[in-house]
Amino acid sequence: MGCLRKIKGVTRRDKIRNVDIRKELGVTTDIVQKIQARRLRYYGHVVRMKAESSTEHSLVWMGSRKKEKRTPKKRWIDNIRET
Repeated sequence: MGCLRKIKGVTRRDKIRNVDIRKELGVTTDIVQKIQARRLRYYGHVVRMKAESSTEHSLVWMGSRKKEKRTPKKRWIDNIRET
């Protein structure tokens, strides 16, 4: 949104909503939707790979970590399952 605001010539102090800026500039999708679409597209490539490939192995790898008190880090496949 920072880039779009610079293109339009407005700042956060102008209190113009992001939705309005996207509408005026003709931007239909936001960056989050584009990232989700690319992740799903890449996941499709990985699923079609051979089972012994290192890419698929790294997709399901958990690693050995000590039990932490905080929330565990999110893996790439966890993001795919959420969408």
